Amino acid sequence: MKIVITKLTIGSLLHDIGKVMYRASISAGSHSQRGYESIKQLTHDDDILNCIRFHHRDELQKGKDSMEDDELAYIVYSVDNIAAGVDRRKDEGTDNKSGGFRRNMPLASIYNMMNNNPNRRNYPSNILGKGDKINFPEDGITGYEVSFYQTIYQELFNELGKIDFNDKNLNAILELLEVYLTYVPSSTEQSEVADISLYDHVKVTAAVACCMYFYYAAKGEMK
Repeated sequence: MKIVITKLTIGSLLHDIGKVMYRASISAGSHSQRGYESIKQLTHDDDILNCIRFHHRDELQKGKDSMEDDELAYIVYSVDNIAAGVDRRKDEGTDNKSGGFRRNMPLASIYNMMNNNPNRRNYPSNILGKGDKINFPEDGITGYEVSFYQTIYQELFNELGKIDFNDKNLNAILELLEVYLTYVPSSTEQSEVADISLYDHVKVTAAVACCMYFYYAAKGEMK
């Protein structure tokens, strides 16, 4: 069970990594496919890779004929929707008629929505620990440059490439994601409020996914 939980945790933590690539204009396709193509250069573990590749409905429908009934990707798909707060039908990185995604959308302050706050402040693009001041949200931050995401992609994937994907390195993976994704919005859908970081989203996804696995395992429905 420990090995399975490790795979589920890593797959959950990395399931949205393709969003960085999409916003950096690297590769093509949905963010699910972009993430899968990149992470498979770092691991050949199908359980982890399928969590990344099949965490949205369209990809899941296409791949389910080749998947087992107790595939970990089903859990990540379900929990991704729970963690996002909605049952989403759109996949960032895939063209859609509404044109709803704005890839340079900045991370908004959660305080914008509290107590009728009239301010609409956003965080400057930043990597945790870089710079000599606290990265407070500011007025006038309207978008992030493509170069910001390109830097994240290059540095993050370089660091991930140094790590073996096993239980001993779960904290190392989590810490890397905290450094690089704390000031990255989880969603750039213009109809949503972009005040949840991608780091918080993947961390919650991993936590709830493990809880769901233990629940199904107790019922005898998981391998």
